[in-house]
Amino acid sequence: MRLEVLAGEELVTDYYCDGLIFTTPTGSTAYNLSAGGPLIYPTADVIAMTPVCPHTLSNRSIIFRNDVKLRIFNRSASSRLLVAMDGQRNLTFCQGSPVEISIAPLKLALVQRVDYSHFAVIRTKLQWSGGAASAGG
Repeated sequence: MRLEVLAGEELVTDYYCDGLIFTTPTGSTAYNLSAGGPLIYPTADVIAMTPVCPHTLSNRSIIFRNDVKLRIFNRSASSRLLVAMDGQRNLTFCQGSPVEISIAPLKLALVQRVDYSHFAVIRTKLQWSGGAASAGG
């Protein structure tokens, strides 16, 4: 697909790729990480955009400020754009109809244990070294 991305009124680029992933820090360890995107610290107020199977090696993830308004246009005449969101039905957009992405003004407060460690969870789930298991040598 050819997807044109604008940040505000500024053209970011035209992506020739299988799709784009947009994520906040909460979702950065799921599909975004699998597609080569970054891990994002939980309190960072950012949006990450990661191309899925880009058709050029120079396309990589981009991190945007949380107040950016992103617009994506499907510029592929022969295909419809499928938008999948967590907890929502899939939406289909025809050529020329923009998909707009921005951070919602409402925040969801999550409860965590007092001894919660973001990096301890990441080390365990991704089997990184540096935890108690590697202390023995």
